[in-house]
Amino acid sequence: MAPRKRARSDDRLHQDVEEQLAQDAPAGRTQRREDMAGIARRRAAHFAHFSEENAQEDDNVHAGGNTARTLGPWSSAVELVNARQAAAEQRNNKLLAATRQQVLDVEWTPSRDPQLGPRAACPVPALYDMAQHLLVRHIDAVTSLWGVPDSIRSRLAAAVCAQRKLSSEVAHLFGSDRPTELTLPDCTQLDPTAMLQLLGLLITGEGTVDPVAAEGGGLAGPGKAEKQQQPQQQPKQQQQLQQCRLERLELGHCGRGFTDGAAAALAAAGPFQHLTVLRLGGAYKLTDQGILKVLEAAPMLKELAVPSASRLTGACLDRLPAVAPQLCSLDLSNCRGLPGSALASVLGQLVNLNRLVLDGVPEVDAAVLTAAGRCPSLKALSLAMCPQVNDAGLTALAAVGRAGSTRAHSGLEELGLDECSYVTDQGLLAVTHVCKRLRVLSLKRCARLTDEAIAAVADKGTLEVLSVNAVHNIGLATIQALASSCKETLQELDISFCRGVPEGALGQLVDKCERLERLKLYGCSQLTKRFLHGHSNEGLVEVAGVNTSCL
Repeated sequence: MAPRKRARSDDRLHQDVEEQLAQDAPAGRTQRREDMAGIARRRAAHFAHFSEENAQEDDNVHAGGNTARTLGPWSSAVELVNARQAAAEQRNNKLLAATRQQVLDVEWTPSRDPQLGPRAACPVPALYDMAQHLLVRHIDAVTSLWGVPDSIRSRLAAAVCAQRKLSSEVAHLFGSDRPTELTLPDCTQLDPTAMLQLLGLLITGEGTVDPVAAEGGGLAGPGKAEKQQQPQQQPKQQQQLQQCRLERLELGHCGRGFTDGAAAALAAAGPFQHLTVLRLGGAYKLTDQGILKVLEAAPMLKELAVPSASRLTGACLDRLPAVAPQLCSLDLSNCRGLPGSALASVLGQLVNLNRLVLDGVPEVDAAVLTAAGRCPSLKALSLAMCPQVNDAGLTALAAVGRAGSTRAHSGLEELGLDECSYVTDQGLLAVTHVCKRLRVLSLKRCARLTDEAIAAVADKGTLEVLSVNAVHNIGLATIQALASSCKETLQELDISFCRGVPEGALGQLVDKCERLERLKLYGCSQLTKRFLHGHSNEGLVEVAGVNTSCL
């Protein structure tokens, strides 16, 4: 009973307090509440039925008079959009004014009337393209590719993957008939079971998978019970494996299906005496043990590419010279688990290596570049998006070349330094001074490079492909150097977002470089139809980036 009485007494106390507060409240508080309610009513009426004539008569509706921004979410959004468009127009006018000032310094007369418009392209597609488009469209209805050459199979597979139609059934279509090449750029729809069936069909010609053999590393073939009942089939299967003609295996985006189990199953079907090219893109489930088993089964391998294999460590690199002694090309891009010390120790042992891709590997430093410079046959080196690549590393690479004329990078023909933001003119000139036969140079987004340094590289007269995408310091000097020194060699040029390139100078370049076939001009707002339709180069088959806008 005591708790109930206490609760009643507490309620009575609260009521007394509220009654006393109501009696003591000043009269002005009630009036203030009525005033605020009136203001709220007028504001509600203003937003519901807004009229500019009555806006000045209503007090406390909005502050600021005619200079205030019109209230309401829609009006605010429209005002912000108009301000953004005005700012964009102001920036474009400033850029156009700056480029017009530079164009005045270059004289160029179009050899073709720009009023004629773009050059007419052939409206009739090639017969092969029409047939390929028809096959890709109805690839589910195709039952066999027997008799189709492997080169055409690879092109057809690329077109099918581009349309996202590579299912497990379609993959079996390309793996049948024991081809010498299998190129599937997009294997995202193949799970581990479908991958094992594809490899079994590719090697043995049979698409069935023994689950026990798959777990133990065996490929497709008859089960254990069938082997006991039909022992006479085993010599025939071994003869089929010995006659395997596979020379090239390329599986892109195969991380879902290509596991260590698939690697062990593939290795168990070896050895593959004719396999020379192995590319496994995006194999994020593949470990050191899996890749080593495959390499041991392919003693004649010359090209190895395992980009974005995040589980690979230095253990596979230590044994790479022993299991792949004839390796000529190595692609380890975006393998972020590789230590720099392992890379530096293994590169000096790959005596036949002529192509090395280390894009996106954070541990690439001066020691790794020094070791790469000691490869006696190296001709192509790509270091895109390597954060530790700087002038010191490139200078160390150049120092190895000065130590002896037989060093690799003295004959370096391809160099990629995309998005190496710490590279300046000093490092670029140091390495290109040693590379006397540089044909391909990619410097995308290397913001610290200047026009003079790239012009000095172009003066050597050996460049066939040059990319200076988003190198904002590029201007007249580089274009004139290319036009004078590389007019007989230049085939591809990417000057996207280089708004300091004059239109007249670019017109002279295109007219002089008769071998120029591809030109990329994304973001070059200073170029007009005078250049696009007025140049005389009939061999320029592709001009990308014109008539585009950023939303």
